Amino acid sequence: MTNYRKKSAKGEAMQYTKTNGGEIERWAGGYGGPVQRVIVQGGEFLRVYTRDGEVMATVGDWILKEVITEFSSCKPHVFREGYEIVEKVDG
Repeated sequence: MTNYRKKSAKGEAMQYTKTNGGEIERWAGGYGGPVQRVIVQGGEFLRVYTRDGEVMATVGDWILKEVITEFSSCKPHVFREGYEIVEKVDG
């Protein structure tokens, strides 16, 4: 898990590496929560339920947990451009 900052907002983030889908799912509240692993013949994805609707996260995407426990997905290049890591947290 990584803490990040966007402008004046602060939250938590985890980057999806394909091997940590279950960990992200648990971090987001467990089975039935706002982030769910989807395993299909072509691979594994994360389904993220956001305030704007459902998005599919792929390997490399960052899953963002806002302070008010809303989740979203962010492509790596957008994360690098718009966010800064303020603390790396083991766990």
